[in-house]
Amino acid sequence: MKIYRELTLSEVIDRLRGLPADARVQGLDGILHSDRGWYDRSATEPNNLAGWGAQELADVLEKQIGKEIYGWKGGEYYVDAFKPIYVAEYGSTGPAIGGFEYDPVEDVWEPVGVEAW
Repeated sequence: MKIYRELTLSEVIDRLRGLPADARVQGLDGILHSDRGWYDRSATEPNNLAGWGAQELADVLEKQIGKEIYGWKGGEYYVDAFKPIYVAEYGSTGPAIGGFEYDPVEDVWEPVGVEAW
């Protein structure tokens, strides 16, 4: 049995870079915004398209570190590489990313969600 924990943005980037060079990722749109439950933490919206190469997604996420994001009820925050990252639509909450699992039927890697305690 695999055990997952919340990963920070920098850990997610490292995991993506550790996937095979031709790996495709499904389930993340890659555009960071403030999470509704934790305004100072980043979230990316779910996406069912396998549109990202793992390395490409890692680059996109890394370029957003330090970007200003706005809390759901106001306030200015910054994308922090050392805080957990969540999968949630803007204005909603969702699970943290705990890793990636391979789906051989779809030939894609998908994020594993971890509920915050």
